[in-house]
Amino acid sequence: HGAKGLEFEAVFLPGLEEGILPFAGMDMLLGKTVEDGVDLDEERRLFYVGLTRARSSLFMSHCASRRMFGKTFKLGLSSLVRRLAQDMLRKSAIRRHVRKSERQLSLFPAP
Repeated sequence: HGAKGLEFEAVFLPGLEEGILPFAGMDMLLGKTVEDGVDLDEERRLFYVGLTRARSSLFMSHCASRRMFGKTFKLGLSSLVRRLAQDMLRKSAIRRHVRKSERQLSLFPAP
């Protein structure tokens, strides 16, 4: 990769949860024994590349819980993000949105 540094006005890094970054593999996410080790150096390098590409704005996000494969996971904030200087981060939170059950429309009135 020949280009280095400030390439984009804004960069978005979503999914910064432990197990996703650094990626621990589907086995860990599904609760199975992890067979292969995580290449932590490569994961750090990729994270660094993402961090250093923004000219003016870098947006990082993580979620309190994630639903995959019919299961809910509470993975926690990535250890790579926790290692950053916290005084350099501006944190914000979005309140959880609870979806109201929707009524199915019908072509025919209910009896």
